[in-house]
Amino acid sequence: MAASEALRFDRWNPTINRTSSWPSTRASIDNIDAALVHLLAERFKVTPGGGGENKAAVGMPPADLEREALQVQRLRDLAENAGWVRCSVRSSCGS
Repeated sequence: MAASEALRFDRWNPTINRTSSWPSTRASIDNIDAALVHLLAERFKVTPGGGGENKAAVGMPPADLEREALQVQRLRDLAENAGWVRCSVRSSCGS
C-alpha cells in the first residue's frame, strides 16, 4: 500500500486505516507538513513584508479591516467545510 493510501479520511472523524503501518502513516504526515510549509513559503514570496510595500507603492492603506474580516470568515468557512473544528480555526486565524 502506498503511503498516500495509508490514511482513510472521514470528514467527521479522521482515522488511520487499520491495515496501514505507523511508519507509512508518519511518512504521509511528514509529506503533508512539508507541502504546507512550501505553500506558505510561496505565499510569502508573493507578498513580501505582508504586502505592505506593494500597497504603499500604489498609495493603498496598510490595512483593510473589511477585507481582513471577510478573509477570516472565508477561511473559517473553508475549514468548517473541510471538517476542521472551529476552535482550531479561531486560534489559527487570530480572532
